[in-house]
Amino acid sequence: MDKLKLVLLSGLLGAGKTTALLSFEEQGYQTIMDLPGELLPSLLLLILNHPQVYQKTAVSVPIVDLKKAVDAVRSDSRFELLSIGLTAGRDELRKRYRLTRHTHPLESKGLSKEECLDRDQAAFEKCRPSFDYVIDTSFLSNVELKERLASLVGEKGPTILFESFGFQYGLPLDADVVLDARMVRNPYWVESLRPLSGLDEPVRSYIEEDPLTEEFMKMALEAAHLSYASALHDGRHLVVFAVGCSGGQHRSVYFASRLHDEFKEGKSLIFHREEKRHGHYGR
Repeated sequence: MDKLKLVLLSGLLGAGKTTALLSFEEQGYQTIMDLPGELLPSLLLLILNHPQVYQKTAVSVPIVDLKKAVDAVRSDSRFELLSIGLTAGRDELRKRYRLTRHTHPLESKGLSKEECLDRDQAAFEKCRPSFDYVIDTSFLSNVELKERLASLVGEKGPTILFESFGFQYGLPLDADVVLDARMVRNPYWVESLRPLSGLDEPVRSYIEEDPLTEEFMKMALEAAHLSYASALHDGRHLVVFAVGCSGGQHRSVYFASRLHDEFKEGKSLIFHREEKRHGHYGR
């Protein structure tokens, strides 16, 4: 009998678990929201007794129950487990709580919002080793989140995601590889180039005049191939390959886009994290 596919999803409250479960539902998974840890043995028994119905199942579990749930499933060879953690930056979580007007469950016990978020973050970090993948949803739309999740359950080898970002806005929380493009000449200091992005021809030409550009590109492409080969060997489905510059508008966008265009192995995606901050990036 083929192994039964089970996704265990957990993470910070407000990081997107509802959207993630909807994504799995759209891919033909049976989905269950917020299953208490003590009910997991009953669920596993149900799946084993009805494999034709529960061949693919996605379940979100509270972060405090995640490690025990992962250990229980991994001890049963009849299941193929994928554990995913969703996280987001503190400012983004605060904004989502304001927009939705949701309260944190622990607030009813007298804790402040910040104390609730602190507890969630501490529990998440404790569970981080139990996740196969961690996805930072801070800058992702619902469509982009669904795209990343779809790549994790694909059947045709790894997907490599090339992401541009600005160091001044923080490191991507889910990056597997981070490269620093700040050594290359900065178009920001040319007034006519400042409002443009790394996808615009004048910026690209300016960056390509720097002798370091092709050296950096060669090194970055080699690193991308090594990362892909490692993921293929280890059976991982997604590699987040992040390239940063100061503001995430010029150099990082240029290099991430070139990597995406020139990488020929498997499937690749492109994501410019700061695009919403600076405005639409386009040629």
